[in-house]
Amino acid sequence: MVHKRTRINARIAMPNRNRTIPIGNKTLVDAVFNDIGLNDFLDDLKRNQGESVAAETRALVSNSAEMTGISIERLDRSLSDDIVREEYGLGGGASKSIYRTVERLGMNSDAIVRFIADSVK
Repeated sequence: MVHKRTRINARIAMPNRNRTIPIGNKTLVDAVFNDIGLNDFLDDLKRNQGESVAAETRALVSNSAEMTGISIERLDRSLSDDIVREEYGLGGGASKSIYRTVERLGMNSDAIVRFIADSVK
């Protein structure tokens, strides 16, 4: 006699506290920023207080490469976790500093593009 299975007993995974970051993108972005000297240039754009503009920009660029339909709100949520912020070299400061960084990058976009173009030449 063949025993026919009528119900599937699947184990449901329990939620855990694991974090996932795009480490390949992070490594590539870090290397490019270091090679062309963009870290120093971006950090000169900030005031004496707050997070490093270069560190926040590296985190934004490496995370946005994985996303479709980039949203600053989504990036802010992904960078609001203390463990993820630490991995990108960001302190425990307010995650809302991402918005200030994006605004600062926008105001200086011409100078940033000119710096990158000069570095690539």
